[in-house]
Amino acid sequence: MRILSRYILKELSGPTLIAIGLYTFLLVMNWCVLLTDYAFKYRIPLTDMGYLMLLQLPHIVVLTVPMGFLVGVLVAASRLSGENEMLAMSAGGVHPLSVLWPVLLAGGLLAGANFVLLAEVTPRGNHSSTTRMMELYHDNILRSVQ
Repeated sequence: MRILSRYILKELSGPTLIAIGLYTFLLVMNWCVLLTDYAFKYRIPLTDMGYLMLLQLPHIVVLTVPMGFLVGVLVAASRLSGENEMLAMSAGGVHPLSVLWPVLLAGGLLAGANFVLLAEVTPRGNHSSTTRMMELYHDNILRSVQ
């Protein structure tokens, strides 16, 4: 891997990880509010709330990785352009497409990992989450009948 490719990936990774973390945090907080409402309404124990949150985490990550990568690419490109580094690379004889290859490689790897997460892990998590929620509803109904 060339020095330029490593530099571009380094510029890309920081904003991407921060954006993914921020988006994930926001969606996790949304789920926490929903689960807290369920917890008070149906008397769900705290351990089950944590378990349900962990089961929904792959679904949340599948949504946040593309958004975070987009923000990372935009921030990195803006910074490279704003500090005239793209102009310096062009003046140095670097073709613009050679700057694009590390970004495409990172995007392809993230897309592949995201696809595996979406196709393999998320359906299992959603099924387990739905099954557990139905068990909790069933237990709550039985408790209210007695």
